[in-house]
Amino acid sequence: MAPKQSSHLTLAWAFLPLILFLFPLLIESRSTPPSHLPKEGKHHHQPFEFIKKLEGCHKGETVKGLHQLKQYFEKFGYLPHHSTNTTTNDDDSFDDLLESTIKSFQLNYHLNVTGELDAATVMQMTRPRCGVPDVMNGRTRWGKSHLTYGFLPGVQSIDIQSLRSICASAFARWQRVSIFTFEEIGNVNSADLKIGFFRRDHGDGHPFDGFKGTLAHAASPPGGQFHFDADENWGINPSSNAAVDVESVAVHEIGHLLGLDHSFDRSVVMYAYFGYGLRKEGKHHHQPFEFIKKLEGCHKGETVKGLHQLKQYFEKFGYLPHHSTNTTTNDDDSFDDLLESTIKSFQLNYHLNITGELDAATVKQMTRPRCGVPDVMNGRTRSGKDGRHLNSAQFHIVSHYEFFPGEPKWGKSHLTYGFLPGVQSIDIQSLRSICASAFARWQRVSIFTFEEIGNVNSADLKIGFFRRDHGDGHPFDGFKGTLAHAASPPGGQFHFDADENWGINPSSNAAVDVESVAVHEIGHLLGLHHSLDTSAVMYAYFDYGLRKVNLAADDIAGIQDLYN
Repeated sequence: MAPKQSSHLTLAWAFLPLILFLFPLLIESRSTPPSHLPKEGKHHHQPFEFIKKLEGCHKGETVKGLHQLKQYFEKFGYLPHHSTNTTTNDDDSFDDLLESTIKSFQLNYHLNVTGELDAATVMQMTRPRCGVPDVMNGRTRWGKSHLTYGFLPGVQSIDIQSLRSICASAFARWQRVSIFTFEEIGNVNSADLKIGFFRRDHGDGHPFDGFKGTLAHAASPPGGQFHFDADENWGINPSSNAAVDVESVAVHEIGHLLGLDHSFDRSVVMYAYFGYGLRKEGKHHHQPFEFIKKLEGCHKGETVKGLHQLKQYFEKFGYLPHHSTNTTTNDDDSFDDLLESTIKSFQLNYHLNITGELDAATVKQMTRPRCGVPDVMNGRTRSGKDGRHLNSAQFHIVSHYEFFPGEPKWGKSHLTYGFLPGVQSIDIQSLRSICASAFARWQRVSIFTFEEIGNVNSADLKIGFFRRDHGDGHPFDGFKGTLAHAASPPGGQFHFDADENWGINPSSNAAVDVESVAVHEIGHLLGLHHSLDTSAVMYAYFDYGLRKVNLAADDIAGIQDLYN
């Protein structure tokens, strides 16, 4: 037996290195989950999922879980709270009251009114939604038109700067169509409207319920509380259904803050339900230049309703004189010789075919958003510099830049600027940073230095957001019309139209880039008029979603020529 034991020991010693090598791998394989399992953790509990198990239920049945369904209807106002109808954990009967409640819900959301939990009703009820009840008693409103807002400390599901910018945009959407103005303030305790992220029971009597349930809720006037559910996957203009869009929910909840109840029109922002990955900002705005599209194809000799508006457009941008015998009236809809020659001047300026008719290319150009400074000043269509050749080691071009009539300019090289109080379409810190960048672009190529100062009344240049008639004789016209305007030296006024959708380096055509417009308007503040070079920042027209902030050779040549 001894020789046999010796051979076994010898064999064991021979395999010992292999065993020591394999042992950690065996342990790791037992502790590591299979590769096909998700690594991000278990699926979230979704608070409305229980309703799917009740699909097909109808009156007369007793089914486990119907008490939760009744609690759902209590939560959203279809059944009264704290009454004889309040449900208990064993109230699982499908009675007459539940049937009529389901019918009310189906009627509200334009479903077949069956009184049963059919598939379409279940699908609607399990969608993420606002926490404000659909059925409310009474109507309340604010007794003032200027409301302040601030941000509550605590949970942050998105960074505070992004949240500030998003909420400023959301408030601006309501401001454009209502009596209200909104202002962010630092002391949230003094604010009319208080915004924050919370989870589960957070002390207001309306606990949140987690992922893909109640997304947010807000109080009717004058409550002012607006709470997001921090357990949702929040996104900024999300590109997939993995997140819910913050601004879409913000616009909705602000409607509640202002006194609006839910709407059952699924196209509007006050509709109670949301889709992950979808963005809903409100119905399409009226666009002030849209009327021109209806005039396409018009030519001399015709009388067409709306041509008086076309003449007003040309008055506004300098192609027809203001306050003269040519000033249009509401019934001046004739396409006469003067209008034909005016269209030809516009076509010449913008390098279009000179037809004198409202052809497709001319209409397309005229309906683009643009700067409010006229193209033609004092009847002069082009400056004497048109066609002048510029030569340098860097470029050889034909200039298209222009100056204002009389070539006004600053008599000093250090200019101060400040920000006017009032409407905020983007948060002030972002605006300061953007304008500092825009001024720096001109500073690098000119004699100027720029300095922001706190006392805007003492500043050479005054920047602010305004809407419609704001007292300077040049009223704004709303979304996708005149974006901004600025005065020639030494005026110093620079106004953005607050009714535009302003964005910071926007990734889609839903917004116009603030800095692109700022760089352009600063050019006016320094004395440059419009350029007809499409690559120049001083070109009058803009496109939503596009960013143009780099000074072109024509811009640089213009500012250096003016201050040589």
